[in-house]
Amino acid sequence: MLPWQERRELLKTARNTEDYTKVEVEKAEPADDELFVPKGGIGRCVREAAEMLLGEKPKDFIKLIGSGPAISKVVQLANLLRHKIPGLHMVTSLYTKSRTDVYEPLHDDLDEITIEMSFVTMEIQLSYSEIDDGLLGYQKPLPKDEVEEATLEELSTVPERTRRRSGSRNRNRNNSRNRNRNNSRNRRGDRDGRGDRGGRRDGNDERQRRSGRNQRRRRRKRSYSDSESEERKPRRTR
Repeated sequence: MLPWQERRELLKTARNTEDYTKVEVEKAEPADDELFVPKGGIGRCVREAAEMLLGEKPKDFIKLIGSGPAISKVVQLANLLRHKIPGLHMVTSLYTKSRTDVYEPLHDDLDEITIEMSFVTMEIQLSYSEIDDGLLGYQKPLPKDEVEEATLEELSTVPERTRRRSGSRNRNRNNSRNRNRNNSRNRRGDRDGRGDRGGRRDGNDERQRRSGRNQRRRRRKRSYSDSESEERKPRRTR
């Protein structure tokens, strides 16, 4: 596998130019007990998982699978189901999944680009049946007082996360970054028409500099006079 810097440059070249086209590969269909969680909202996944566990033909166990940025959504979905459906055992496992993308050139003088990438994948198994508690990543069912049991109809009405909420969050984040940037600029100060150590100059700036110069001159004169007076003092003899 190529270093990540070279893979990034190849991927940028293949995606940002009109000289290549991506070869579409058929994705493997998930099994009946598997649910792939995307990185967006989990409302659809909650409805599908509830149908698999509480439907007309409930399954004994299901697997929630997510890669990369969708790992946090897998954990969020599993915790929501465990707090709404009692008696669910959970086993969490992590592994690496690889994927190969092929970009074919549209011109004869270009070479084919093949990029192999690996992703960290999380798989959480939720089961009604007892599981060996010695397995790595095993968690027993939650206590009854921590579970607010919900029906299939209630779980089917979970809304999908709207884009407006995420957009407002990003806007607030960008606004805070801009405020911090402006504050740092004000503290440092610019060199065009501003002070050396920050702060904007006003109309009394020339007067303040003159007073500062005069104060420094007075200190120097005072130090000279003090040194001369020390020399004039007679030394004490024993």
